[in-house]
Amino acid sequence: MKAKDMKARDIMTPQPRCCSADDTLEHAARIMLEEDVGEVPVVDAQRHPAGVITDRDIVVRCVANGERTDQSRVGQCMTVPAKTLREDASLEDVAKTQKAKIQPGEWQVTMEMIDQKVTGGPPGMPAMPKSPPVTTKTCITPEQVNRPEGMFSGGMDSLKKNCTYDSFSMADGKIDAKMHCQMPDGMKIEATNSGTFSATELSSDSTSSVTGLPVGSAVPEVI
Repeated sequence: MKAKDMKARDIMTPQPRCCSADDTLEHAARIMLEEDVGEVPVVDAQRHPAGVITDRDIVVRCVANGERTDQSRVGQCMTVPAKTLREDASLEDVAKTQKAKIQPGEWQVTMEMIDQKVTGGPPGMPAMPKSPPVTTKTCITPEQVNRPEGMFSGGMDSLKKNCTYDSFSMADGKIDAKMHCQMPDGMKIEATNSGTFSATELSSDSTSSVTGLPVGSAVPEVI
């Protein structure tokens, strides 16, 4: 499924564990540890969203001021008000609501080839086989957060040396980039990348086309 077709329900955590404003910070931190998350929804007596409590809220607003996590309450340092969306909201709407930079640290990345077109090969040449989704882990540094265009080179030195962005925008939850590459062997690459992002989620669609391969080679256009 392409990013533009995805909804909030496709990436959200259904039925998340919550806490109340009267719970201790220690209780909220315990939920974060057990669920491996950095943010917990705060709800009122009717289970309506009242705000959120994050690990940063606990550290910066309470612990740094000498508050004890076993005595201080979530309501003392939670972030309010809660911003909410319907589960059928688009990812673009989700990203606009959050309006956050991505967080540095370890990220899990899944890449999948959705479609491909091959032209320029000899008659009857079979298409390149599609590969299954590949998931890897990568580390995003604070420097990359401030200069995010470096994240889309895939860590390949050849791309960093031989590629130039025609345009790049990663703001207000939206990604829009266009790049061209002139490789030393004469091969040319044109690529685009568009999608959405939040502090902890990024989804994008990339399209690339290649020309200038040796005679008899196929020219793939990968989506």
